[in-house]
Amino acid sequence: MLKTREKDYTCNGIKVLRSSHRSIRELKRIHKPSIHGFRIWPSSWLLMDYFIRSRFSSQLNIIDIGCGWGIAGICCVKNFDSVVTCIDSDSAVFPYVHLHAGINDVRVKTIEADFSDLSCKYFKNIDVMIGSDICFWDDMVDTLKEMMIRALDSGVKTIVFADPGRPSFEMLGEYFQNKGMGDIINWDISQPYSIQGRILKVGI
Repeated sequence: MLKTREKDYTCNGIKVLRSSHRSIRELKRIHKPSIHGFRIWPSSWLLMDYFIRSRFSSQLNIIDIGCGWGIAGICCVKNFDSVVTCIDSDSAVFPYVHLHAGINDVRVKTIEADFSDLSCKYFKNIDVMIGSDICFWDDMVDTLKEMMIRALDSGVKTIVFADPGRPSFEMLGEYFQNKGMGDIINWDISQPYSIQGRILKVGI
């Protein structure tokens, strides 16, 4: 359910600040993300809805890669008592992550790293990897594929990514489907607004 106020709203159990909120405007004067981290991207909402409707397991160790403002990871902490590390190559997004974690009374850890930087050590004791709107260029497919394989080989049990259905995302999903390692499905929501996209789940 979506509850609206003038400068914020609540959906999937978490409170999110609109761009017009004073706190967001103040952050934007100081911290200017340069790698697409200037807003909440729609597939984050698909990912959160998927977790809630599929009755995601509780108390998992999760990494949210390409986290942006981190709301998918925050949703996991808030609703499922997860331990979440938000990872992004642009550290300028982290003030927005911590702002939203704070207003939702949760804590997350943040790490600055590229997908190619994520060696096996980052996946130690991690149960689930999540990500949304992270496979937007064709040249990212191989980088993500290799990172996902490293994660699975290191003990990550489940990977869940959401996307509007870009060709690059479909290429990534088809690789794991053809290997019998995952599935890619349609997903649509009506809150906080109408969004259609795709969910890729790899692993168990």
